[in-house]
Amino acid sequence: MADLPILLNAQGLPMQRTPARPRMGEIAPSKMEGLLAPYIGELPLHPTSPARDATTGYVQAHELQVYRQTLRDERCAPALEQRLNAAVSVPWEVEPGGESAIDKAAAEDLEKRLRKLKFRRICRQLLNGVWYGWAVAEATWMRDDGGIGLKNLKVRSPDRFWWNEDGQLLLRTLKMPDGELVPDRKFVVLARAGEHDDLPFAPGLARWCYWPVWMKRHGFQFWAVALERFGTPAVVGKYHPSATKKEQERLLELVQAAATGTGVAVPEDVMLELLEQKARTGDSFEAFLKYCDQLITTVLLGQSSTTDQGPWRGTAEVQQDVRDETVAADAQLLDEALNDTIARWLTEWNFPNAMTPIIRHDAEPPEDLDARAKREAIISATTGLRPTEQHVRDVYGGEWEEKPQPEMQPGQEAPENDDESALAGILIEHFTGPAGHPKRRTRRARRSMH
Repeated sequence: MADLPILLNAQGLPMQRTPARPRMGEIAPSKMEGLLAPYIGELPLHPTSPARDATTGYVQAHELQVYRQTLRDERCAPALEQRLNAAVSVPWEVEPGGESAIDKAAAEDLEKRLRKLKFRRICRQLLNGVWYGWAVAEATWMRDDGGIGLKNLKVRSPDRFWWNEDGQLLLRTLKMPDGELVPDRKFVVLARAGEHDDLPFAPGLARWCYWPVWMKRHGFQFWAVALERFGTPAVVGKYHPSATKKEQERLLELVQAAATGTGVAVPEDVMLELLEQKARTGDSFEAFLKYCDQLITTVLLGQSSTTDQGPWRGTAEVQQDVRDETVAADAQLLDEALNDTIARWLTEWNFPNAMTPIIRHDAEPPEDLDARAKREAIISATTGLRPTEQHVRDVYGGEWEEKPQPEMQPGQEAPENDDESALAGILIEHFTGPAGHPKRRTRRARRSMH
């Protein structure tokens, strides 16, 4: 029996273990969604499909359509946009999984491949899983000079997928409406963490926004009725006690005409008056709708807006902290989904001896250089220590040179060397960013300081 050929990786080294060959093309093309549209819309996918209780974390396909309709709300859509845009606006990078040369080469190769794609757009689409509970992207592969490459990463409609009892991803098709198993190394799944591991995903934020939106829509309806009834003065017609039934009916017609028209002609003995409302109409409805908006904003952003709480400094700082935590959580959820799939698969195929690189969105809030400059000035003034030139360059950036010393005149005494005051002034005045705003440094830049 002939010896099997030795397979080499991109570096010419023998591959220790050959991963399964990837499925190159698409298996869930967009045109298939059009064929399934009559079945995964407002109705269940298949009449015989067992109903699943949404309270257990399992959401029926048609319920995702309801969640899409919920996004039509004028508070839901902007709040979700704000959250997702904040998560994808932070810088990202690929870090080596180890310190060896092959680890660094694997990281550089992965970052180069990702930057060829519309990576931010892909991340933005994947993060819609925060709203629905999960998101699925299909990877298409290709062969290139460097091995196996990532041709594209297409985010599919979430209602085309489901899970079996073992937590394996299923693709719904016309032949298999309950779903068929998908091949390995093909789909990236971003799912919110469930309460326990018996659930493949946690409910999306849409579940907690649905009822406030539903109440808002009906509240608008009742508010409109109230405005119609009480927003304009009521027309009152007065008739004599001896008026006949026919005269009363005629007076009622005149009242209705006066209420709906701009003017009406009445006999001299007929009296019409306007009954003004003594109390403002709609205040309770307006408060109710604002409360619903606050609930929606709290669900999506973790807090209500400054317009609801007031523009106090303490409120703004707390809200900024909550925003940073939310952005960091979304970025971590996204990175975990990509690192466990795309990063690991490409590394095992092209760099089997390397540690898996780490895709990381740098969602850490920027350091407040203003506060650091003041702190270092205090330390210098109280201890007599001063930072080195390299420390100042690393922390505050910029170009530095020696400060020129004033020329001494004959007989003039040298000024006291107040290094501490000079240091405080320089750090606070010149190196806190424009208008005192802190500068953002990437994780890679922060690592280079140490």
